[in-house]
Amino acid sequence: MTFSPRDFLLFTKKNRILAPYYERAKNGYIAFRNRGQTRLDVLKAFPLYCAYSGGGYSQRAPLALQAVNDMVPALKALGDGIGLAAPPVMTDHVYAERNGAGRVDELAALFRRYGSDKSSAHEYHRVYASILHQIGEDGTVNLLEIGLGTNNPDVVSNMGIAGRPGASLRAFRDFLPRGRVFGADIDRRVLFEEERIRTFPVDQTDRATFAALGAALPDEFHLMIDDGLHLPTANLNSLSFFLSRLSVGGFAVVEDIPKIARELWQFVGGLLGECYEACIVESGPSLMFVVKRLR
Repeated sequence: MTFSPRDFLLFTKKNRILAPYYERAKNGYIAFRNRGQTRLDVLKAFPLYCAYSGGGYSQRAPLALQAVNDMVPALKALGDGIGLAAPPVMTDHVYAERNGAGRVDELAALFRRYGSDKSSAHEYHRVYASILHQIGEDGTVNLLEIGLGTNNPDVVSNMGIAGRPGASLRAFRDFLPRGRVFGADIDRRVLFEEERIRTFPVDQTDRATFAALGAALPDEFHLMIDDGLHLPTANLNSLSFFLSRLSVGGFAVVEDIPKIARELWQFVGGLLGECYEACIVESGPSLMFVVKRLR
């Protein structure tokens, strides 16, 4: 459902709320579908997006919400205008064909064995088999994945009570006989340590926690993955950390990007410069942002 300034004025009336996905309720609130209700002062909640000019709340609040939705497309248009090169878009099959498929079936089987959705809900095993083929599957690989897959329902972005924390870490460990595998998650209850796997806490919304994480990790990684909190700012914080640790020839990957966010990652890819090669990979319902450090 499209949200417009007219809808905002029509439905809020007495209550100041944010509702990008809404239904009209009898009490005058706008209810998030199956998500409860929210009331807030939009101008105080989103000061970065406010029009710093005259006008009352009913005039300025819709503009602030419009700015929230339009900011990324506007940045993308600016990037196009100044010649930022957007990364190419391809499917997971094409990515594997172009870069070497590697041991695709073996990696898929390991993901399934340990209960990871990387080869069930997604086709990510094709991309990772290709990446590890390029890195060197039998070499000493340092790998970090943010997001262990917590099964505690009180944590945002959880896998549900049937989830199996650390599933993909174990699959990567078995796939890489001499690899060192590291993981990080905001939920300390699912952290663990076992053969060639160590895990640490991190809060992707708090950049300061990345400093503590970095102090516990090796200086360089060959593959770094964000499968944690699927939120643009959290993804960008992770990517910034990854690029500071990525070895030459190494890869950084952001998983589970909704297709509506394509323009954001096209803009980000254009910012990376000549030291990196980026692409956007379509895999089922989601996108992956894949970066290789060239030098």
